[in-house]
Amino acid sequence: MNPQLKAFSRLVGGCLAVLLVFTLVFGGGEARALTLDEDLTSAGKSYLSSVLKDYAKEAQDTYGSSLKQAQKLVNGLAEDLEEAADPDTKIGDRAAILTSINTSKAALTDLAASFSGLATETATFDSQLQASVEDLLKLVKGDVRTQLTQNEDNFKKIADTLTALANDAGKIDDANLSNLLGSVGDHITALNTAFDVGGKALKASASLTK
Repeated sequence: MNPQLKAFSRLVGGCLAVLLVFTLVFGGGEARALTLDEDLTSAGKSYLSSVLKDYAKEAQDTYGSSLKQAQKLVNGLAEDLEEAADPDTKIGDRAAILTSINTSKAALTDLAASFSGLATETATFDSQLQASVEDLLKLVKGDVRTQLTQNEDNFKKIADTLTALANDAGKIDDANLSNLLGSVGDHITALNTAFDVGGKALKASASLTK
């Protein structure tokens, strides 16, 4: 079972168990209802913390691995482009470099898919969490959902930028090298910014569990 789904099942099962126990033991009376509400809120926060820790760990592991691959590939692409654009580079060497740049499209596309997957998993996690424990999360869902939405949006942005970079890399040849340099540079700048924002956003997600 997917770690997020497993954690989600534990959350729901735990909350239902807590609800059953406290309903049987403390059922009846306005004061007891207040105690039940306080205990459910406390239990809900505890289980939510556990679920978010699982989500944060799974997302950070995937993000960290994909980030290293992306940075290595993008840095190499930038170096190749710089060398290809150098007027002193020999025609034969430039042709080989451009071929190498073209072949990077597949790896960039795979990385884009990885970040798209993170965005999809985050959206699914968010949807399940909100639909199943809406009442229990009234005190904390605002911050949690805002953070998850930010994570989802950032992962999508990274995926889209990597896709655009992959497409440009696949089209570069000797004739359009100069025209595409600016576009590629913009994509790389956008990626660096998105990577930084993504790392901070994931740290913020983890901090919600403390």
